[in-house]
Amino acid sequence: MRNLIADRAAARVGLRPLVFAVVATASLGWTPGVFAQDEAAGPAHPAHRLLAGRFLTDEERKDIRVRFGLWTEADMDTPARKARAALIVGRWDDPALADPAADPLDTAEALLFLGRPAESLARLDGLGETNEPIRAGRLRGESLDLLGRIVDADAALTGVVRSARANPPTRASEAVEAVRALMILQRLPDGEGKPRGGAGPYHEMMGMLRRAAEEVDRLEWLVPLTEGMLLAEKDNRAEGEKALREALALNARSGWAAFAMGSLAVEGFALAEAETIAGKIEGGAAGSALATIVRARARLRQSDAAGALEALAPALERFPDQPVLLAVQAAATAASFDEPGTQRLLGEFERRFPGSALAYVEIGRVLAEARQYAESSAYLAEASRRAPGWSRPLIERGLMEVQAGRDEEATRDLERAVALDPFNVRADNSLRLLRELATYARLESEHFAVRYKPGVDEVLAREMLPVLEAAHRRVAGADRGGIDHSPPFKTLIELMPDHRWFAVRIAGMPAIHTIAAATGPVIAMEAPREGPHHKVGAYDWARVIKHEYVHTVTLSRTRNRIPHWFTEAAAVYLEDAPRDYSACQILARAVSTGTLFDFEQINLAFVRPRKATDRSQAYAQGHWMYAYLVERFGPRAPLDLMDLYAKGVREPEAFPKVLGLSREAFFDEFKAWALAEARAWGMIPPEGVPTVRELLARDRGAKAADEEDDDGPTPALIERWLGEYPDHPGVLELAVRGALKASNQSATAAMVPLLERYAKARPVDPLPHKLLASWFTAGEGSASPDAGRRAIEHLEYLDAREQYQFAYAMELSRRYAEMGDLTRSWDKALRAVRIAPYNPRTRELAASVAITAGRFDDAEWQIKALTILEPERDLHRRRLEALQRLRDKAGGH
Repeated sequence: MRNLIADRAAARVGLRPLVFAVVATASLGWTPGVFAQDEAAGPAHPAHRLLAGRFLTDEERKDIRVRFGLWTEADMDTPARKARAALIVGRWDDPALADPAADPLDTAEALLFLGRPAESLARLDGLGETNEPIRAGRLRGESLDLLGRIVDADAALTGVVRSARANPPTRASEAVEAVRALMILQRLPDGEGKPRGGAGPYHEMMGMLRRAAEEVDRLEWLVPLTEGMLLAEKDNRAEGEKALREALALNARSGWAAFAMGSLAVEGFALAEAETIAGKIEGGAAGSALATIVRARARLRQSDAAGALEALAPALERFPDQPVLLAVQAAATAASFDEPGTQRLLGEFERRFPGSALAYVEIGRVLAEARQYAESSAYLAEASRRAPGWSRPLIERGLMEVQAGRDEEATRDLERAVALDPFNVRADNSLRLLRELATYARLESEHFAVRYKPGVDEVLAREMLPVLEAAHRRVAGADRGGIDHSPPFKTLIELMPDHRWFAVRIAGMPAIHTIAAATGPVIAMEAPREGPHHKVGAYDWARVIKHEYVHTVTLSRTRNRIPHWFTEAAAVYLEDAPRDYSACQILARAVSTGTLFDFEQINLAFVRPRKATDRSQAYAQGHWMYAYLVERFGPRAPLDLMDLYAKGVREPEAFPKVLGLSREAFFDEFKAWALAEARAWGMIPPEGVPTVRELLARDRGAKAADEEDDDGPTPALIERWLGEYPDHPGVLELAVRGALKASNQSATAAMVPLLERYAKARPVDPLPHKLLASWFTAGEGSASPDAGRRAIEHLEYLDAREQYQFAYAMELSRRYAEMGDLTRSWDKALRAVRIAPYNPRTRELAASVAITAGRFDDAEWQIKALTILEPERDLHRRRLEALQRLRDKAGGH
């Protein structure tokens, strides 16, 4: 077993009681194989060496099989074994646990989990002597804590810890109980009412676990389980998952270990994995509260409050007093913007568990993700007031303040959290981020501030404000479907130097699967630079930030209350860019197969996609629906809907108020419009014209007679179809691909008319434009008299759709310059720079065009940028000197 007392960087760990595990952290990626093993494990299981002991009785072997989750039905022959098995898998209300013959500590444990601490305490009071005094003391302290009897809880837990210190446990399970008692004690104020905190108890807990594993019992699965929960509490995802895998290897039936893995998956947004784990938990405990908690939290992470409440309902009926279920229910109600309902549930929670901070933390976290920052702050502040020794409320509040762009408040909260809990990875990462950001430079305009790391990022930062203000005029303006709303704050753009810092900025951890994100008043973006520490390299940052700024503006207008599909649809719509061909293909397929998402399905497709293409379809179809909304009802319609959302009106009620149509009627009209659109794109044949599939079925006999293989129609058949349907997009595509196959994938003079016909018949496909652009720029077609004009036509088409490559923009800039159109040449050179601002090639072209056009100030900046990007090249200094001489010669302009 690895050394549990690792240094701070390698193992920042801590613990919270397993019964009240509120927060677990980001997963590195759960592997289903952990749970796939046969529960009646084979000879490889280490417990089989114990079971092979010659002097064991049959009863002892049964107990060993139960302990390691290896039992069979034949082993379930006493109430005590049934109760212990139920406790392992998480069947807390199993009748065996109420049987007088069950271990009374098992019964007390179950009662405590079920939210019945007074009954648990009564069972403990009648216990008398026990051979597990540390466990009994921990259960007593935890029950008292849940009852709000803090002084009594402190006394009970302090007694447990003192006893464990004076007489080190001789059983690993008792060492685990001492660790759990110490963790609960750390959350309680000391005798003077002050928070405990600090690093000492952490080292003590790790020492106890290390000794338990190395000196007492290497097979006790509760040790790695507790370690995994400790690590999860400290947001140490790598080590936490490793420990939990070890626990599951020793006891594959452990409901707690599975729950911890599921929690890791939820926090890491590995939501399909979380659902799979929840299903596994339910395999051992049908209707499990633990599985429900994982599932409900996953839905809340997906902004699906209704889905969370739906998941919680049957479990709450079965476990009406379970504290974590009740806390998650309150959080889901808060996320539904039902303030009266939230307060009612909090009142009921307080009646059951006086003084508890649990529900307030759960609500605060969920509201932070819903960008309800003021409300989140209030709930988390109340949680800290109730539990001043618990670092979690402070960590969550600090992270929320980071997302809200309130650095001073975030630093204050995170410093307090780290003082209590020096080993939390997310808190430490975020605090280091704040200290890093404090060293950044800042530029400001009327509506934006840009914060950047001094150095090479200056070359982009100094160019951003004019682009951002142009985005503001488009997005916040009223023209052409703008949002007609200016946020009452400056939006902060944080240009992060690499993907790791960007991920920490957004999630508090150094891994996230995007390159830009809006958290309301803050938009963080990864620098569009090539290199090993960057996710995608160069990209059209202006388009990406415009998309994110739409979120900022729509969230501001709606008070962060807007359907998921609607905010994404508005953001894509206001990118003002043509649809990608892949989006057109997905949409046309959905139209032709009758699988367009309705209003319920489209929101679920964003958060719980069933197919690989669901999320892509949701983005593309949402944009399509928004475009139809504007076209059919006018540009004010989406704004009027937003205003109703801001007032808390739900979408089903808002649509009739604004559009005079139900959502269902709107959707029916949209489907008819969408069919016409798909036909205009050439993705679906006109009414009465067969599809390629239908043509092939009709003429299958003729195809067979041509003795070709079954990969597709023969060239002769395609030619015949073109005779019947000369403008059929699908047939033209087949003809193009057949011609390419015959010409080694290159355009030829004979193909040009065919490519132009196909481009006209299916205007959304970039293929003919790529081939024609190549033909007129590098092929034989470049010698034709109008090659320049025709090349530009196709290059413009491609450049308008390009988000990552600057080659089209550079080629267009050169060609416009050759034509003497220096205005367009400069615009395209600038676009190339915006896609790849750190690439010297784009800067050199822009400087050259600027000089030719007499834009000496622009040329000077491009060359200065080159001196920052390539400080070792003296050439750039000489270019600046030459430019100054040129300016002097031109009269200083």
